[in-house]
Amino acid sequence: MTAFELAERWAKPARVLLVEDDLRQTAAVAQALTHYGCFVDTAGTVQQALVALRGGSFDLALVDLTLPDGNGAEVLNVVRECFPNTPAMVMTSSCDLELIAQALCCGAVTVLLKPFPFSELKRTLGLFKLKVLDPDPQVTATV
Repeated sequence: MTAFELAERWAKPARVLLVEDDLRQTAAVAQALTHYGCFVDTAGTVQQALVALRGGSFDLALVDLTLPDGNGAEVLNVVRECFPNTPAMVMTSSCDLELIAQALCCGAVTVLLKPFPFSELKRTLGLFKLKVLDPDPQVTATV
């Protein structure tokens, strides 16, 4: 990534694709991301995620591995192939090392194990050099 691209990322709010089928978790993570200054698009299935990816570019893809119509690795493959400069991270409650290894092979750069504290989400956003706002003390829950 060039210095110009990095500066551009810091200059605008991050656009995040959140792929999660659990509505409660979607709402909680989306609220935290919004609080941190991100624009969030959500998808609850692999197919919805693929439609969203066709509709535009994202600064980050945050993908659950277990989705009702397939494996989140399918989404990761599309992100890696079509948007190679877009980092992808996985969130999962699965401790299946084979599934996690598959996600890493498909382009995920990090894994958040659910439940995770919002502070970990914010720290991870910072690793991707995305612009984030300081958290409100009220946003300290765990997803």
